[in-house]
Amino acid sequence: MSFDAVVVGAGPGGAFSAYWLAKNGLKVLLLEKKRLPRFKLCGGCLSARVVSLLPEGWQGLVKAVIREGTFGYRGEESFSLPSEKPLAYIVDRAEFDYFLVQKAQQVGVELWQECELLGFEERGRIKVYTSKGEVEADFLIGADGFYSKTADLLGYKKKKFFRS
Repeated sequence: MSFDAVVVGAGPGGAFSAYWLAKNGLKVLLLEKKRLPRFKLCGGCLSARVVSLLPEGWQGLVKAVIREGTFGYRGEESFSLPSEKPLAYIVDRAEFDYFLVQKAQQVGVELWQECELLGFEERGRIKVYTSKGEVEADFLIGADGFYSKTADLLGYKKKKFFRS
């Protein structure tokens, strides 16, 4: 099987990348190791600066609108800055990620769920090995998060890791 691009990870970065590539005419495969929609604890805040790029319909996912920021430092007196315009939007990550994946599929992205990246090699084109078989592509995009298998396979090492 042959694709223009294989995207590893169906979070916002991966799903959005797959969406825009397919919308612009590329044949795209999106790999996600879990079944969607899947629980996601972190990162449900969208900056108002990015919403003009999002596919139609994202507004229905908004749980809250942020119009004020409060700043403080080490127990010192804090101060707030209100804004007439929205600064950010709070969304549920499971819903938001799934929404982006569905939009990607609507423009032609092929989704392989419960599928893990096993490896890849470059021989002219990139041969991508997955738990559901192998494919070829011109581009491989690693959007598989902090514990990125793609980054590990490329030899990238994390310099710092903080547990909190």
